[in-house]
Amino acid sequence: MNAKQAMKKAKKLAEQEAKMRMFPLYDFITEMDKLEWKEDDKPGKYLIEHWPYVKEELMEQKKDGGKLQMDAVKIRVPDGVSVHMKMLQVDFFNLMNEAEMFFVNAGRYEEGVPFFQDVLDLFDLSGERYRLTRDNYTSAIGAVYSIQGRKEECDRYFSDLLAGQERNDYVAARYATIMLNDMDLEKAETFLADYRDSKEEAMLDVFKRLEEMKNTH
Repeated sequence: MNAKQAMKKAKKLAEQEAKMRMFPLYDFITEMDKLEWKEDDKPGKYLIEHWPYVKEELMEQKKDGGKLQMDAVKIRVPDGVSVHMKMLQVDFFNLMNEAEMFFVNAGRYEEGVPFFQDVLDLFDLSGERYRLTRDNYTSAIGAVYSIQGRKEECDRYFSDLLAGQERNDYVAARYATIMLNDMDLEKAETFLADYRDSKEEAMLDVFKRLEEMKNTH
């Protein structure tokens, strides 16, 4: 690459960065909606590159006080663009739920935990409305610890998480799944003794898997 080509490339990158800084949330949502998460790494790459700008815009909104509602974020839209704002907000909510799965599935562990923590710090995920989103993000942090081989930290994290709230069978099921993935059947069975009366679908799946594993080992 000669000097002229390098300057042209640098100019293009600068223009792209300037554009991302103008409408980070809007560009993030519209571009991510065009990508298929299961096809390749493009959505994850885009997420990682754009999240700092998205976070910056969200932090500006957070200055108004309190945490943000994930499906009611304020989104700056370019002039001349006509959109259904509520649909954009719902799209952002759905994208955040997909993003949680990406980091673990793609093995991007080091980038995953800070992202999960950003979301938990920025958004008010209290109440039943956001239960699944909150539980998925909090559980994902513990899952990453386990995948990284930080077993004691994973155990401590889930123990503190479950002790700090009312009984949560979904999070408990996520933790038990980690034990089963580690082939620690005795530990899983002991932990699950307190959840025998559970009606949570995720927990019922865990019990089924535990029995299947006991019968084959």
